Amino acid sequence: MAIFHISSIKPTQATGEVKEVYGQLKKEMGDVVEPISLHALIPDLLKGNWGILREALVVEDKVKRKYKEAVASAISSLNDC
Repeated sequence: MAIFHISSIKPTQATGEVKEVYGQLKKEMGDVVEPISLHALIPDLLKGNWGILREALVVEDKVKRKYKEAVASAISSLNDC
């Protein structure tokens, strides 16, 4: 995925709260993913979006992450994402 119309903050340029969120993204998702990083220009928005994604996908409460990812993958495939 590429962002063409919104500038974002690259991981190597991140500071403060953005750097913290990027560190969590890297640790828990394996990389700084663009659907979240495009919110980096407004750190509160970045934190909120990461929090929503993290709670929905990463945190294992009632459903294991691997099942959540399988459902997300199937939906992305159906939506031609």
